[in-house]
Amino acid sequence: HPFLKELADVMRGGSAPEGLVFASIHWEYGHEFSSPAVFKDHPAVVFLPYQFSTMSFFEAYRQSVPMLVPSRELLLKWVSKYGLMWERVYGDPVRPRDLPRSPLPNPNSFDSATVAVWLDTHDFFQGDRFPHLLHFSSWEHAIQLLQSTDLAQVGLQMHLHNQREYVLQRHEWQQALVKARAWADASRGAGRRPGVLDRGHQSPANVSFALHSLYGLPPLPPDPKPGCAALREDWERGRVPKVKRKKGPDKCHA
Repeated sequence: HPFLKELADVMRGGSAPEGLVFASIHWEYGHEFSSPAVFKDHPAVVFLPYQFSTMSFFEAYRQSVPMLVPSRELLLKWVSKYGLMWERVYGDPVRPRDLPRSPLPNPNSFDSATVAVWLDTHDFFQGDRFPHLLHFSSWEHAIQLLQSTDLAQVGLQMHLHNQREYVLQRHEWQQALVKARAWADASRGAGRRPGVLDRGHQSPANVSFALHSLYGLPPLPPDPKPGCAALREDWERGRVPKVKRKKGPDKCHA
């Protein structure tokens, strides 16, 4: 990727200390990458996003290994210059006419000005949930942070935070499941064993069917992009084919 070429140029320019090596997961492990726990074998992780929120970021953070991430300014520069985070947008669904208007721009836009408005929702900038991240404003700055930061102390603070976060999130999920179970039991009526589905119960084939059967909502509108109509027809028949990942805004939204 071009912004990795920038890193290579910095490394060749003599800015990096002897022995410092940046390696991608693919280069280091290939198909043998089995668990985020391997990050503990390294002093730090540099995380470059393709989305606003990714499971791999959560998994890496929970290993309590210091993480270097782009600053707001650098991230927006890469979005504008290289189209970074193009996977933010999956399809372009029609906006429901009865949806209240918002002063915020359409989040499905690819322009950097729109990304800037929504940037505070990015994982990297959720300071309460993910403190102790090391934000770098350039590759030279990233190298300086690796040289000047007490990485062991950062890792310790992340570990303590992760312990507290585990207790908090466990409680939040327990409360959510209690509410969901109470609602489900009440909706089944009297004389039913709590938490038991009808014999022979089958879940709806897809989200569109579920929304219609549970809430009477109309079917979700088809994605207007070329080639998506056939996928939609298969989906409505209950068949869910494997959708090939395509780069850019011509992905199908379902």
